[in-house]
Amino acid sequence: MNIIICGLKGTGKTSLCKEIEKEYGFNYINDYTICDDFLNKYSLLSFIENRDNYCIDLHYSLSPKKLSKLKNCIVYVLGFASVNQNTLFELFSENGETVTLKQVKRKIKLSLKFKKQCEKYDVNFIDINRDRKEIMLEILNQIKAEIKN
Repeated sequence: MNIIICGLKGTGKTSLCKEIEKEYGFNYINDYTICDDFLNKYSLLSFIENRDNYCIDLHYSLSPKKLSKLKNCIVYVLGFASVNQNTLFELFSENGETVTLKQVKRKIKLSLKFKKQCEKYDVNFIDINRDRKEIMLEILNQIKAEIKN
């Protein structure tokens, strides 16, 4: 079984993946460490389907439609679907990231698109609209329940 955490920069996917690695012993990998040589010969889907016991940290590299077709995977897509753009802008600024309001609007727009697709293809979408630690704990508990099954 693999766990896929997919989301935009700033959604907390890397922190969540590292916690899953620590808590459940999954091997952590992100889409930057999956080498270009492999991806030139095979698809990202093929890479994922030929691994086991990995927690894979992806940006919006795969559509919810493709994510829904993965076998033996728990998938969560993280996004900013209901966050006020000014709040999100302040959050990035507080974390020392330089973003424009235009970039923040794009993140929200892309999140809304992915949320709609997740609903269509029955993929877990988590809106990062409140305390991240609280959200992380909820996801970890959901994963714990799914692993037991």
